[in-house]
Amino acid sequence: MEQCKSCNTSIFPEALFCHNCGRQTERVKIICSECKNVNPKDARFCFRCGSPIDISYSPKPYISPVFGLDFSNIQTIPRQISESFERSLSIALEYENNTEKEALFLAIYHESDFKTTQLEEACILLTQEFEELYDERGKSAFNVIEKRLDQQFAQLFECFAIEYCNHLLAQPLPKSILAFKDNNIRSHNLGLMIRTYLEIPLDKQHFFQAVEIPLAVLKNTRKTFFYNSDKPPLFFCDLSILQNGKEGLILNSDSIYWKCCFHKSAFMKYTEINNIHYYSDHLKINGIYLNVDAAFNYRLYRLLIRLKTMSYL
Repeated sequence: MEQCKSCNTSIFPEALFCHNCGRQTERVKIICSECKNVNPKDARFCFRCGSPIDISYSPKPYISPVFGLDFSNIQTIPRQISESFERSLSIALEYENNTEKEALFLAIYHESDFKTTQLEEACILLTQEFEELYDERGKSAFNVIEKRLDQQFAQLFECFAIEYCNHLLAQPLPKSILAFKDNNIRSHNLGLMIRTYLEIPLDKQHFFQAVEIPLAVLKNTRKTFFYNSDKPPLFFCDLSILQNGKEGLILNSDSIYWKCCFHKSAFMKYTEINNIHYYSDHLKINGIYLNVDAAFNYRLYRLLIRLKTMSYL
């Protein structure tokens, strides 16, 4: 699957622009004005009908640039969303480096009742929302529409994976995270959401909730990686050998801060995460290394996928 040259995001096959950073793909296509065939960007003649390519052609204003939803026929939008979700499953597994199980995921997807019990309803509700947006704003609504699809697909993937394919995930996820289906962050107790996703073990001394962080340790985090933040930590994982807080991971209400041994400190707002990849022994967030342990890494990965797509308004 093609990667964006700017942010390394996996790009949908139909996309003319990256859905994370907005950069135009290098495989921009030109459509023949005679037979509507899609040709390579440098084509001078259509390879299907032989007609000269009209270089003045511009993309149709009723087709969204990332997911390729065709709003010229609203009645087909639910089906198009459903097809886009299926493609998004493959992309999600690629980010998890779990593509060897893609065939199993898709087989279970087609054999299960997920499409009829959950996906169909979501597609209808999204279509109603998108129709109103498109009627009101035209193609300027595409940015909002495709962000909503990102949100909904992240939530639907978790529902499908946990209920039908939990045994195929890198680490099983608790069903309790399904309580956080709403995509607006203000609908949730974020501290509880973090604890639920991460399944913080009670017997691990290097995991702390907000009120448990020793003051001396918190001061050290301020000096080494948790600086320039006016919002208190909701969760802290101490990764330092001496447990003095000079290396670790902090989550607050809008950002993640971390420092791993032999790596520079980093921080990022959840909404600024363009891509996040899970590997067997670490994560990469916008290309920056982070590692706690294998089980924790995967739960953190799933949490950040949700936090980066949720609405903060």
